Amino acid sequence: WDVVLPIVKKSWESLQTKQRLVSLVSSEDHILARKNIFGTGMDQYRRELLIARAKRELIIAGPNLRSWLTDSATKRLLIDVVKGTTAVTVKFILATYETLSPLDPAGDGACHLWDSAEDIKEMLEHLTITERQRMQAFFHPGAATLSAVFIDPDSADGILFFTPRWAVQYISQDRLTCVIDKKVNSAALYDAIYSSVNQLMTQRTTTLSLEDMLKKRPATCYRSRARDDSQPGERQRDDTIE
Repeated sequence: WDVVLPIVKKSWESLQTKQRLVSLVSSEDHILARKNIFGTGMDQYRRELLIARAKRELIIAGPNLRSWLTDSATKRLLIDVVKGTTAVTVKFILATYETLSPLDPAGDGACHLWDSAEDIKEMLEHLTITERQRMQAFFHPGAATLSAVFIDPDSADGILFFTPRWAVQYISQDRLTCVIDKKVNSAALYDAIYSSVNQLMTQRTTTLSLEDMLKKRPATCYRSRARDDSQPGERQRDDTIE
């Protein structure tokens, strides 16, 4: 008994400590967070599966979205999901030349943004007039600090990926990505990120259109368009969520 009693006491104290720790953050406010979540072998987060998961709306936001728009297979999937029978709406939210230029004296950030504007234009050319209403692009200074993917944000099973990052954290594989799933997490946690998205797309004095961006190619962008020639597993320097 002298041996058993101290063991029972320690077990009870350990249980109480664990309960106190859990009570600090409720289970619905725990979120999955992992470095390079799209490249760690988590099959459910492969880009093609995320696109296929969208039933109503897919919002992709980031400073210039190069890791999405340099991949021809991904662009084809985005075109197909807009053309599909479910009529998914795809919205891109990107930054502006003025907000990215100071962060990269070499001008790469702004040039990559121009490349993305050209990519979106080319994607729209594969859509009918009616389908083009379901692929939209918005450019806002606020997107310089945001990298996120929203899948069906207005539905009960919406899911969100977002990346808290430093503005100079160029290598996508080195960034932390967090996942908020409405089926697991609270709606309030999801809305903490989603609530400002509409403003990025509708702020009349600040939000720019695709036409606005294509009219003013940055003066530093004299090189040719970025080619889709990265090798699998290659570390990419870009300014988006992946």
